[in-house]
Amino acid sequence: MALFRQIRANRFGTLFDRLPNLETLEKMSLHAVRIGFIFLSFAFITGVMWIPHSQGRFHFTDAKLIGLIMVWLIYGISLLLRERLGWQGQRMAVLFTLGFLFSFLSMTVLNLFSPRFHSLN
Repeated sequence: MALFRQIRANRFGTLFDRLPNLETLEKMSLHAVRIGFIFLSFAFITGVMWIPHSQGRFHFTDAKLIGLIMVWLIYGISLLLRERLGWQGQRMAVLFTLGFLFSFLSMTVLNLFSPRFHSLN
């Protein structure tokens, strides 16, 4: 509540004085998402190549695999919109935040309801 009053009075305090400007924060978040997307892509490809060796067959119905593909698509589409349509600023922040929330909530729910690491039969 005190922070809210400080913001309304245009007194932001030492925390905001030490933060970088919004353009720098946007560049940092975009850089982090790009690197994360590359590592997620690498993990996905490695996992797809490893599944037949570990389980004997490939399960397209694995809930965790479907969740991973959806998270990959959210971030991939977000990066594509940035590159092709020039989206930036608040739009990108919203997309990245929604991607993070979806990935966090989907993995949390899947881990709560899935008794095993993956749907092994």
